[in-house]
Amino acid sequence: MTRNDILALLIAWAAQHEIIEQAGDALSDLCGASPDSVLGRALWGTFDAYTDVLEARILGSAADAWLRYFRDDCEMGALPRPVQVADHDNIALDGIEALTDLCVALTAEKTTARESAP
Repeated sequence: MTRNDILALLIAWAAQHEIIEQAGDALSDLCGASPDSVLGRALWGTFDAYTDVLEARILGSAADAWLRYFRDDCEMGALPRPVQVADHDNIALDGIEALTDLCVALTAEKTTARESAP
């Protein structure tokens, strides 16, 4: 998967996150539903599943939860946090481009590990 392929997938994911945020706000305004309500859990649970499937598609596994980390801890880039990947400089997760760079670095790291395996 190329960097542009990953970027396109992450842009669509971020757009869906914004749609879920707006829907959650509308539900809250309309009926006082919170993220912990039945409707809120349905919205965010579906997005969580999408997030995990997307990460597995890009990185081969969702076990490390990088996309959830970006979404929750970095607040989709609003609260940038630096991460270190193997021989790369710190990547400050400040937006989708940086998340794409992280995914490319992680993919390269896994490819190198596979190629050097006996």
